[in-house]
Amino acid sequence: MNSKSLTSNSKINFKYFSTLMLNGKLPYLLLALIIWIIYFETIDFTFSPLDDPGIIEGRISYLMDFSNLFEVLTTPLEMASASFFYRPILELTFMIDAAMGQGAPWAFHFSNLLFHIITAILFHYFLLLIGTRRITAFTLALIFAVHPTNVSIVSWIPARNDSLLAMLLLSSLISYNRFVQFQSNKHLIIHIGIIAISIFTKENAILIPAILISFHFLILKSHKSILQKPFVGWILIFSMWFIIRQLVFIESDSTLAFKDLGEIILNTPGALVLYMGKMIFPFNQSLMPNIADTPIIPNILMSLLLVAILSFAGTKDRNTVLFGVIVSLSMISIPLIWGTVFGMSNAYEHRIYLPLIGMFISLSRLTISNFIRSSIVISSLIVFIVSFSMISHSRTKVYADKQTFTENLVIESPSLWQTHATRAGYLSDNHFPYLAIDSYTMALTLTNEPNPVKLYYLRGIQYQTVMDYQNALIDYSITSNMDPKFSDVYHNRGLIYLELQQVNEAIAEMTIAIGLESEKSEYYMGRGNCYLKSLEYKLASDDFSSALLIVPEDVEILTNRCVAYYFLEDYESSYQDLRKIEYLGREVNPDLKGKLLKKYNNLDR
Repeated sequence: MNSKSLTSNSKINFKYFSTLMLNGKLPYLLLALIIWIIYFETIDFTFSPLDDPGIIEGRISYLMDFSNLFEVLTTPLEMASASFFYRPILELTFMIDAAMGQGAPWAFHFSNLLFHIITAILFHYFLLLIGTRRITAFTLALIFAVHPTNVSIVSWIPARNDSLLAMLLLSSLISYNRFVQFQSNKHLIIHIGIIAISIFTKENAILIPAILISFHFLILKSHKSILQKPFVGWILIFSMWFIIRQLVFIESDSTLAFKDLGEIILNTPGALVLYMGKMIFPFNQSLMPNIADTPIIPNILMSLLLVAILSFAGTKDRNTVLFGVIVSLSMISIPLIWGTVFGMSNAYEHRIYLPLIGMFISLSRLTISNFIRSSIVISSLIVFIVSFSMISHSRTKVYADKQTFTENLVIESPSLWQTHATRAGYLSDNHFPYLAIDSYTMALTLTNEPNPVKLYYLRGIQYQTVMDYQNALIDYSITSNMDPKFSDVYHNRGLIYLELQQVNEAIAEMTIAIGLESEKSEYYMGRGNCYLKSLEYKLASDDFSSALLIVPEDVEILTNRCVAYYFLEDYESSYQDLRKIEYLGREVNPDLKGKLLKKYNNLDR
């Protein structure tokens, strides 16, 4: 009797919760609030050292200037490894953030957080749209919102590409449903507009039509004739995108190199297991995930669990389960091919964001979702969600600043040369040259690049900084042998020779640098200083004048030319440089100034 009463009360409480708490706007507000609580601290994070410097941090002034908008819309993505990417909508969001925060990182992090909130809300709405029970829809959307795999989506600014694409994918599905429902041109235009924005956000959007077609037949079960207008619209949009992209890359000589077939066959299963395993539970999370540094067994077990659930759990709606699988496979296929066939990147966790959506769509129709009505299951889910939330909140800390980020890069992925090189860059920027040398040395030990030019060059700079000129010259020689047109190497080598009082060798190196790249003021400045050292004042003044044509208000160059003119006894020109230096708010050496004014005042004018 008591047992039946308890069961009855449990059902009443569940029904009360489902009716009162999950109706209207409240579930959306709850999702937003929970995400905010977990991630609000990320707004205070700095820029990261991975991709941020090339895409954002080093271009803040450029991004803040909206007169560059046309150039942003018609050029490839600005980053060292992005020579194949054309993502103007992504860059447009960076411009908006740069303007909103006046270049401060908080604005970029706030947008990342906002995009994740919007995606979770859209996902919940979409689950309800396709007939998912309210409690099931909210539970799955909440697990998606707090899933630890999605930490990088919020905490790492460049990862927003996938949250933007997820927003657009869900919006395209919702808008397509509206079009099929009303079959109006207004809804068709809205839908096609969303598709256009998506393809200019990330190339993976090329597969959205395949998802929409499966949605049309599997979920909406509409007649194929309704598909004709949207299909024509998709063709037009993607044709326009392809033509524009070809024009954008018309001067690019970048080519994709295929990996060996054996290597592709070997790496593909491992990469797929990493992605699939972390969809269930993200064991061994990493800033730069790779097969070598990730224990494969837990991910194999999680992958098998996922396959078993999808294969053997009962369902009365196989179409929706199949649709979810199509979404997951479509959205994981391009990152998988990009990483294994072309060997261009690691299995970054933010790329699981979209496949997760597909997985949860499939899970929404399995009979196991019916057990959410059980009070025991609900209690277990609460514990599970709270645990995921705590893991996610804790995981955000590795993105907090560059020091923490680079430390964890090396700890989590010690076998990758890129992690050590990134750490070395941070150490170099923060004036730890000896530690930077060790990190660059480790990167050189691990790299399989045939010509790691940049690594040798950057280590050479650190040797030069600590005045270990012998090793610096060795690294610079290796660099110039690998890339004879690397002009900075000759300039730096010239500076070393100047320090070693080998002026003629310094002049020869500087001259090579100028011959390779004549628009760098520091090269003329360096050779001018060499001529100054060798008392060749006319040649020195000529080089300083050439440098000032490039940077007319550089006080150091003006001062050096002032000195050269003085020793040439061209006191008029020397005095004019003195006046300009003082006009710019700087002072000349008092002894030189006194002597110059005395000579200048004695001139016959």
